[in-house]
Amino acid sequence: YHNEQAQGLLAKAEALTQEIDQKIAAQKYAHAMVLIREAIAILEKALKLALDSPLLRLHTRVQELMQRAETEVLGSNNREAIRLVQEARKNKLLGEQAVARTQPLQAAQYFQVAIALLERALKLVGGNPGGDGNPVDLVNRGRDYFVDLKKQLEERLRSCANPAGQRLYNQTQRQERLAEEASRRGDFALALQLYNGATRLLLRALDLCPAQSQNADQLGAELTLLRELMASAEEQVLQSNNPRDRAMLDWAQKLMLEAEAALAGQKPIIAYGRLERSRRLVEKVLRNKTQTPIDYQKQCEESLQQLRADLAETQEEINASNNTEAQSFFELAQKAGAEAERICQRQPHALLSLAAFRAMLRLGHQLLLQSETFLQENTPAIQDRAAIQQRLNQLDATIAEVRSNLTNEQKDFATMLLTQAVVLRDRAQAAFQRGQFYLSAELCDLAFELLRETLKLGK
Repeated sequence: YHNEQAQGLLAKAEALTQEIDQKIAAQKYAHAMVLIREAIAILEKALKLALDSPLLRLHTRVQELMQRAETEVLGSNNREAIRLVQEARKNKLLGEQAVARTQPLQAAQYFQVAIALLERALKLVGGNPGGDGNPVDLVNRGRDYFVDLKKQLEERLRSCANPAGQRLYNQTQRQERLAEEASRRGDFALALQLYNGATRLLLRALDLCPAQSQNADQLGAELTLLRELMASAEEQVLQSNNPRDRAMLDWAQKLMLEAEAALAGQKPIIAYGRLERSRRLVEKVLRNKTQTPIDYQKQCEESLQQLRADLAETQEEINASNNTEAQSFFELAQKAGAEAERICQRQPHALLSLAAFRAMLRLGHQLLLQSETFLQENTPAIQDRAAIQQRLNQLDATIAEVRSNLTNEQKDFATMLLTQAVVLRDRAQAAFQRGQFYLSAELCDLAFELLRETLKLGK
């Protein structure tokens, strides 16, 4: 943002850097520190001058759009538009917090994201309060927004390395044809529903295939923000002891580490994809403010209901794909859920049954998250066959050792977990024989984790 006064201050700070270098060379460190503090103060003032007016304009624009959205979007039945407004509200709050911390550049980024989200949300509902109005106009507006997003995605798919983006695009093509047929029949309510559904798929694909313009500085700022969000989520999970949230947060941390590695390796597209997926998981955890219910039966039912909902959400995409790895993990997640339900139905309830239930439920969510990972990207290449074979041998030995320590009937819950660990071991060995080494390695890791929980219950 052009500002002559700010540019003058910047030139003054640059001149001070030469003097600072001279003081350091002369070993006059106390003088150098005084000059450094002065230069920092000048730079902060320059930033404030340069960004004060643009920030005010951005914030005013966010406020205007938010007021419109609160009547036009939140009063509608469009869940995707409502979600976008909720995301915009978070970015608005983060921007205001950045202003309070005197971080104008970061604040401007948050406000710009909030504006884009709110404009997208308002387009989804066609700027129509409450969602009522001429059905033909609503369908036309829904179609126009869909077509705009479709063009953006087609442009990005030319350089997108994520196969899930293309799969989602193909699904939108089918929904677009169905929407056109419904519109020709005069079934405008169905047509609008189909266009909105296809638009949600496009938005998800656009997240998976970010624009090439994502730069390292922006990604670095997003990584810093993600760490802050993750710290808050960690505190919440420690208090709630929710198995689903624990599984999601662990997976988010894994994705964040992969994003850091990709950023260090100058792979911004991969880094952006990992950051987006990690952020969405962390935000899911933060949205779940409920504490673990004291009533065991109530906890079982609510937790199982959530797992079923998560499975149902992924089912359609699993069916549409030909990804055998994703299908394999999905089936295991279903089985883990069924086993958790069996534990839930056992009477009477006790601390051991609660611990076994949580372990099995967490496994179900971990398997589901791994399934979603295979849907969203190609299987990573792993050539170290010998290392995985050694890992399988260690797993066999650990299973034998754990089994030998479970001898009396009071350890039946531990035995149930051990049985599931053996199932994972068998799947890992089968995957190894088929040459699916990454799949085998991931199944081994999950089996070892379940064995650790088995040992805790067997004590």
